[in-house]
Amino acid sequence: MDENLANIDELSRINEQILRQPATPAKESKPSGTLATLLHNIDLYNLTKSEKVETEFRAAIPALVKMGLFSLFPPEEWMQGNNPGRKFVGQAALEYLQDQ
Repeated sequence: MDENLANIDELSRINEQILRQPATPAKESKPSGTLATLLHNIDLYNLTKSEKVETEFRAAIPALVKMGLFSLFPPEEWMQGNNPGRKFVGQAALEYLQDQ
């Protein structure tokens, strides 16, 4: 088997294990596509500056907070640089966290 395919298979196995673990509280599930959607929407936002994408960003923030994304990469870090989509996500996350 090609080494890259073996790595993909291993990553898939790890992801499946993570997604099967119970969330807190036990009845809550982890949205598996949220991060992939976020990355796609950042690219889309950079092209369009769409209000629809802004709404989708804001809707995803609570799930991303629960997943720990903004503990790993704080909102201030997202706001650095010249990527409008990342800046918007960082600002939206900062606003969400300040309201909590």
